[in-house]
Amino acid sequence: TELGMVPALVMGGTHDPITPGRWARRAAAGLDGAYLRLFAGQGHNLLVTPDGCGQQMVAAFVADPAVSPNLFCYRQLAPTFVLPE
Repeated sequence: TELGMVPALVMGGTHDPITPGRWARRAAAGLDGAYLRLFAGQGHNLLVTPDGCGQQMVAAFVADPAVSPNLFCYRQLAPTFVLPE
């Protein structure tokens, strides 16, 4: 199997200072049929919460890699800003 023909899920946070979203876009562009999910307003720790949207996205992909993981939690993401007091 060619590398580009393997199912792939590429995820990134739009506010990730360590691995920016542009790197996720670049990685996904090199893989035929990759699912790219950039999480709005999220940083580097997409998988830190066991029941968080990132974990749900991975679980949906692993359960059926042929189906685009399009979860409600992902569609509802919005940037959140916290200002110091």
